[in-house]
Amino acid sequence: MKHSYAKNGYIHIKNFFNDDEFDELKVIAKNIIKESEGLSYNIEELAKLHEVDNAKFNSYSPRGYKSNDLLNYIEDKTKTKIDHIIREIYRDDYIIEKDATLLAWYPESLIKGFTGFHQDGPEQEIPHGYPHCWLPITEERACNFELIPNTHELGNFPHSHMGHFIKVKTSIVERYIENKQSLLVEPKDLFIFNTRLMHCLTINHTNSIAWSIEFILR
Repeated sequence: MKHSYAKNGYIHIKNFFNDDEFDELKVIAKNIIKESEGLSYNIEELAKLHEVDNAKFNSYSPRGYKSNDLLNYIEDKTKTKIDHIIREIYRDDYIIEKDATLLAWYPESLIKGFTGFHQDGPEQEIPHGYPHCWLPITEERACNFELIPNTHELGNFPHSHMGHFIKVKTSIVERYIENKQSLLVEPKDLFIFNTRLMHCLTINHTNSIAWSIEFILR
């Protein structure tokens, strides 16, 4: 596992969480949705908002939703289930960043092409990237994650803006795109990738929001 993470920049463990652990996560996610003022997860309602007030829709879509319950869940599962993995692939004295979030990834019919290969830092003077954990909760896509292995070893690439989204410049992506891998990370899987790895979520061509949890260890 350590060798695979160091070489490729990620590890993917299928069915890592059992049914009870995953059900607990789904309950937390549903509670976050209920408590988020102004947040609708009904596609029909979102479509109407998109048509009537596009600026308002774009002001909060897609985005993450933070919660103390979610952070407590992540801290507990990291301590009881993920700790030995992080120690093996990263180091012993890690911390969980406090901005762990529930992420809503909306259908392409509502948000056009909001994706692209990018890196999640850190600053150039920090020699290695951080482990980034991604846990899908709902998923209907055949492929939901794309990455270019080994790019985590190449430092920080120049990025450019696409609207309010930042991605690696196309001319740079083209140098490595032939090595692209497309993956399906399913609910209950554990997916950990290096923040410096060039990666992106795939466009959502379904009619459902894809919900997931993400958090970074450093």
